[in-house]
Amino acid sequence: MPSWLQSGFSLNFIFSSEWYNANKKNGVYTSVEVVRFIYKTVMTLGIFFLLSAGLAMLLNKKKILLTMKNFKIPISLIFINLILFFYFPWEPSYLWLFIFSLNFIFVCIFSKKILYFLIIINIFNWFFQFNFLEVDYKNSDDGCYRMPTDAHFILHFDKGILLTIAERESHAKCYPDILGKNLKILKYKLQLSEGKKLSN
Repeated sequence: MPSWLQSGFSLNFIFSSEWYNANKKNGVYTSVEVVRFIYKTVMTLGIFFLLSAGLAMLLNKKKILLTMKNFKIPISLIFINLILFFYFPWEPSYLWLFIFSLNFIFVCIFSKKILYFLIIINIFNWFFQFNFLEVDYKNSDDGCYRMPTDAHFILHFDKGILLTIAERESHAKCYPDILGKNLKILKYKLQLSEGKKLSN
């Protein structure tokens, strides 16, 4: 809602060509962007979750093939969401529709034992996440942006989202400056960054 207000109730809060071109240095269809899309998608789901779900699908492939026609809408939503994320791979939260649709299919086709196992794996990812790349970043002068500059293949564990809340909250200090200098909601920056009620 603050972003929509900032954009004057236009659709610019969804996509800004100026911001997009400034922060997406490589062409959309370059190998760098394709790898970035795959890496972010895999890490959003979690490697252990992805491997477990993939194995469960292989073991139940006959049942899945027979019931695929019943999931035309969820499958369509998955493809649409992945296509959008390919062009705008900024935040993992952009994949919520993909994750919800995928889990809806899992609930319909998998047994309770498999579902419980996938849930446990998913909860584990909230605390610790297995990673296969160590990515080097270059921070902007104000520290609000960081661009990947290099990556190294190193197997390791990273802290999950629940263990990085303080770090994620610090990103709110950049808001709403990231929306531009001509701000309609600049006077509300303190309230927004501290999660307080907006008041004059």
